[in-house]
Amino acid sequence: MLQIVTGHADAALADRVAGAEALQTRLAAAGAFAAGAATTAALRAAFIVHSARMQGNTMTAAEVAVARARGTVAGKTANEHQDIRNLDLGLSYVETLAEGAMPLTERLVRVLHALVMRDLTGEEDESGSYRSSDLAHLSYPVPPAVDVVAAMGSFGRWLTLKPESVEYLASPILRATYAHTRLLTIHPFVNGNGRTARLLLNLLLLRAGFPPVALDSAAYPAYLHSLDEAGRNGDLSPILSLVLDAVDRSLAAYT
Repeated sequence: MLQIVTGHADAALADRVAGAEALQTRLAAAGAFAAGAATTAALRAAFIVHSARMQGNTMTAAEVAVARARGTVAGKTANEHQDIRNLDLGLSYVETLAEGAMPLTERLVRVLHALVMRDLTGEEDESGSYRSSDLAHLSYPVPPAVDVVAAMGSFGRWLTLKPESVEYLASPILRATYAHTRLLTIHPFVNGNGRTARLLLNLLLLRAGFPPVALDSAAYPAYLHSLDEAGRNGDLSPILSLVLDAVDRSLAAYT
């Protein structure tokens, strides 16, 4: 069994994690990421397309490109356009953060959420704010609203752990996977949790020297199932497998 903070995963996935992290190290040493600006741009676009689709945005990749360039796509809603622009801005922000040493904090999570919810019609009041209602409709259990502040405080303290801490999770892939999944199993916001969590996933990977990654929107049912397993049973095997698939795709683009 592979222990991942408060969760666990199949020990067989440890070899995949080690292999992906070793490949990232080799590619970075060879200068592949620095020389692959066009590849990185394509991966950025893929992240925006797939993260938006997971939340029901119906834009095609070509339409997403138009929206990112501040154009208008006929037949698409204002919120769909704004959703794309928010994800673009959010990814740019985490790329900037990844290059610096700003601590990862609970407040930063709220900033990421405010970015993805920016100017979305009907949801302005909720932007950056924790939910005040329970979410009994979710397929996996999440804390009641009264416990969200405490749960996020605990999560925030984990995010700020230094490498010298005995509780620090050294593997960047495991650390990013846990951060993404823990945020979603707390589900601190009414809307925008998934988009915020996927930005956080990328922030932790980018800070460790990985390129952008996109969880495949075509695997959305498997994604939801993986969150069920994590939320109900503490089993991170399914979500870790999906993250590894995304990491593998991104790294393969540079080989």
